[in-house]
Amino acid sequence: MPDQHPELADLDAHSAGTCDCALLRGAVNDPRGIGTLTGRERQVLTLLGHGMPNRLIARRLGIVERTAKAHVASIVDKLGVSSRLEAALMAHLHHPLICTGDIVPRDTSPRANIRTTAHGC
Repeated sequence: MPDQHPELADLDAHSAGTCDCALLRGAVNDPRGIGTLTGRERQVLTLLGHGMPNRLIARRLGIVERTAKAHVASIVDKLGVSSRLEAALMAHLHHPLICTGDIVPRDTSPRANIRTTAHGC
């Protein structure tokens, strides 16, 4: 029976890493910069991956918003990406390289981010 959805084959090629398109050649797929991140930058990147704005990152980590913004700028520079969105994508694509266990302090306030799991991610 012929394949009724040929576009699904393209999706399978993407997920298998066998696609030759530009998406797989971009900075987001290059994890080399991750090794240059400090522990605090890894924490910030993990929270970026949760979609948190600088204000909430600062609150979660007990720092001022301006410091959180500086960490994000440093992360974007070190990873060689062009935006915080691309950095957040890297947090998802390369999570095992970024997360080392209980890396993000738990927020126990009533406004805590409910998406945080037991290991901090």
